[in-house]
Amino acid sequence: MGFFWVLFFGALAFAELPSTLEIKTKDGSVYLFKSPEKNDETEKRFLDLPSDVQEQFLRKRSEILKMAVQSLHGMRIPVGVWRKSIRPRLDWLYGKSKPIEQPDKNFQETGFVSIQEALSELDKNLWEKSETISNTNEYGMAFELGISGGGKAGSRGVYGITGLGVAITVDPIERAVALELFGDLEWTKRATPFYGGLGIFGTLMGSAMSTDWKREICAERGSAFCVAGLVGFLSDRYVGLGLSKELGIGFPGAVFMESELTRVPLLRLGASAQWPGFFRVQTALGAPLKKILKSCSVLLGRLQ
Repeated sequence: MGFFWVLFFGALAFAELPSTLEIKTKDGSVYLFKSPEKNDETEKRFLDLPSDVQEQFLRKRSEILKMAVQSLHGMRIPVGVWRKSIRPRLDWLYGKSKPIEQPDKNFQETGFVSIQEALSELDKNLWEKSETISNTNEYGMAFELGISGGGKAGSRGVYGITGLGVAITVDPIERAVALELFGDLEWTKRATPFYGGLGIFGTLMGSAMSTDWKREICAERGSAFCVAGLVGFLSDRYVGLGLSKELGIGFPGAVFMESELTRVPLLRLGASAQWPGFFRVQTALGAPLKKILKSCSVLLGRLQ
């Protein structure tokens, strides 16, 4: 479990925006992550943040990318085989005549390039959500089970995922413990060029949320990605990174997938000794159910 907690805690805070972040692996390989270009909208939004918020984001960004590198660096050869040998042949079957990528590189080197490209896309998404990542106040774990299915060939077809999950988090500021039940609906925008199938998946994520218990919650739209089993989700309220495993039939498993995801918080239960009545309840399921849950919360408070 400790593997996932590194997602949110780091020891180093940067004093200024670095031009390039270098992450070295045990075998001496170096992954490079560039900061946004000068005068880019992403950089402007970042520089408008307070200095302490900037430092929090840079620290968390570094730890997220370190964990991602550690998870994917060992996948260089299978990713390289896909990129150099399998993908060009599938492109040929689909009617695209593309040369073999990286002809002067072996499978391991080709895989390294592919992983660097995928993680650079992840880093771009992190910069776009810099304020959300900096302001997270709940940290914990999330587990989800669901089904996936469909098929795509190039830009044609459809592939989707739906699932139910539970997140258990701790808010150190409110000294609160929270449990959230949520549902996800995901539609793939782009991925490996030819794949399809039907399966059951399970996901375990390190999870962070930006939560205000005094405000109503609602469905969140965000972006999700999967890179060779490493999955993530970013929205205005959620940040998650972890591992996914799928069982089913299909060909082949997507090495890279980027999706639009809608997350509905079905029920949130919180408890803190600092709150009047001890318990708090939130839901995005509508007014009737909220009234029932609020009554239950009041009853539980009176029983204390």
